[in-house]
Amino acid sequence: MYCCGAGTAADCDFVTDMVSHELELIRLNTNRECRVVNAVTIARNHLFYYGGYIGAYLIIGGVDCKGPHLVNVSAEGTVKWVPYYATGSGSLSAISMIESYYKEDLALEEAKELIVRAIEGGIYHDLGSGSNVDLCIIQKGKVEYLRNYVRKNKKEFSMEQSYAFPKGTTSSLLTTFRGAEGVRCEAGCPQDRRSLHAHGSPLTTIITSTNCMNRCI
Repeated sequence: MYCCGAGTAADCDFVTDMVSHELELIRLNTNRECRVVNAVTIARNHLFYYGGYIGAYLIIGGVDCKGPHLVNVSAEGTVKWVPYYATGSGSLSAISMIESYYKEDLALEEAKELIVRAIEGGIYHDLGSGSNVDLCIIQKGKVEYLRNYVRKNKKEFSMEQSYAFPKGTTSSLLTTFRGAEGVRCEAGCPQDRRSLHAHGSPLTTIITSTNCMNRCI
């Protein structure tokens, strides 16, 4: 089983990790391989409990003893068993391509080409859909994960200008010295004479306060 998702990246990572751990416990306790419905139920119950406040919109795919499955689990806990699905900010463009060219009993290469075209539609029509296509082909007994199967909008030009500036380009408004010597202010402001001790070692900090705007040395 594999899962992809849209929404908040941290929420998607946390939910999928939690589901993975729960499935591992089920395998250890039953000594059997988990079914896709187990993962769907765990994710659905967790997301439904929080009423949509966890931003994880998931698509779970896998093959078990009942055959291949593709399931959409929304952040509110609703579940759809579907032949195809798209989610995320670029899903409108992606799903329009799939609905236009999808047919039953697609060959593997035809399915790969269709998914590439669908994700490219999201890339070109949505600023939040990234610039590469990853494919995950799940078959009974094996999984092929194709990272960066297609890369779009490659960076062809880089500025030669360096962002490394010489020391002293920006003037310093606050200076801190650490040492054993005391603090002396030219203005003689008692509020600027602070000596802190941390772990038995003297720590001297020079701060220009609002009452003394002269430079401290």
